[in-house]
Amino acid sequence: MSQFSAVTLDQARAAKEDLKGKLARDFADVASPVVGIGLTRINTAEWGIKVNLDHAPTPEEKINLPDRHQGVRVVYETTGLPKKAL
Repeated sequence: MSQFSAVTLDQARAAKEDLKGKLARDFADVASPVVGIGLTRINTAEWGIKVNLDHAPTPEEKINLPDRHQGVRVVYETTGLPKKAL
């Protein structure tokens, strides 16, 4: 069994909003690789935060990209810049 308890949707939502502010502060003086933040299912009983990046993070950027935030798992995906829907 995991050392962490299952994260509820409400817990993930609250952590997402806080992480959004943290990333805005951390990348305030430099170009941010973050292009989107949402929620994702980790498994059938747990929610997490999904962060979309426009490029693979550099070692310097990785310092500000946590694996967990307020006990909620954070997953990253390099998606590129958002594209206009047709």
